[in-house]
Amino acid sequence: MIGWWLHVRGKKRYHVEGKFSTVAVIKACWEAFWALMLPVIILGGILLGICTATEAAVISAVYAFIVSVFIYRELKVKDFLPVLVNTCRGTAVVLLVCGAAMAAAYFITTAQIPVLLADLLLKLSGGNWIIFMFWVNILLLIVGCVMDLVPALLILGPMLLPIATQYNLDPVYFGVVVIVNLCVGLITPPVGNILFVACGLSKVPMANMARAIWPNVVIGIIVVFIVTYLPWTVTYLPSLMPK
Repeated sequence: MIGWWLHVRGKKRYHVEGKFSTVAVIKACWEAFWALMLPVIILGGILLGICTATEAAVISAVYAFIVSVFIYRELKVKDFLPVLVNTCRGTAVVLLVCGAAMAAAYFITTAQIPVLLADLLLKLSGGNWIIFMFWVNILLLIVGCVMDLVPALLILGPMLLPIATQYNLDPVYFGVVVIVNLCVGLITPPVGNILFVACGLSKVPMANMARAIWPNVVIGIIVVFIVTYLPWTVTYLPSLMPK
């Protein structure tokens, strides 16, 4: 929020229309009720055990189609085929990137690079968890630039978790730090899946997108180190749950 506030004030790109109104917010929420129910259906279905993440994606796609065509009536039947074509194009770009990332992950695993990195981290940390987590952050931020989240998590997670347990680090805390690190990698070139999706939707060249995204990358890195060295930001809410 602070980053966007500084961005808007510094660039002066966004025109403010009107003043804040509680009535207008309530009216907008009411008009967007059916659209706002989409994340409720997705997260509610997954958290309640009604469906898996993949099944929730199918349900949400069908729900979005019904709402767009029959309730809001913004999507015409004649526009359905172009929408499918654009979706296939965007998905193809992401899958090609994932395929290349998986191939790179195979060679990295075959070369035993994760094992070597884990041993190196253990030696560099010198028994200090603060230094260990610093090098983990650096490693994950670098890996996130060249590898997709899922293969990086599958490869490095089992390698780093045993070392983290040696330092008596909370597994939930360590897992969140790893995920936040790799999520930053989703917006860093050259293998940033979200960048490719954003370029496909906005028709903005990757070079322009990469230049514009760096302030957000810096903010993401700051958040990574806040989460790392203030563990209570991660563990406080889970600690409230009954055991």
